[in-house]
Amino acid sequence: MHLVLYALFSFNLKGIIGSILLMLSHGLTSAGLFFSLGILYDRFLTRNIYLIKNIVMFMPIFTTLLFILILSNTGFPGTISFISELLCLTGIFLKIFSIKSIAIYFIFLGLVINTYYNF
Repeated sequence: MHLVLYALFSFNLKGIIGSILLMLSHGLTSAGLFFSLGILYDRFLTRNIYLIKNIVMFMPIFTTLLFILILSNTGFPGTISFISELLCLTGIFLKIFSIKSIAIYFIFLGLVINTYYNF
């Protein structure tokens, strides 16, 4: 969501459209992930990840959808998050390269931390 703020304050069309799409994508993806984790808790009655073993054998469709949601949360190519992050980054780059800012390093650090956290 840090990209949304950077893109909104870039004050160009690509950044604003990308930030709106990213907010929509984040809302759908986060709601899907929370719903999926609620289903896991209702099924296994625990939040301990070590006690939930071989979930692929019991719920293959669920695990496939959960994996797609995780990929969408990281901004994997082919998802709406990727398109919106690309638009946000394009809008940010248009603004940053005109003012020569160091904020680009913080943006990429946030993207790397987000991907590491999700996996």
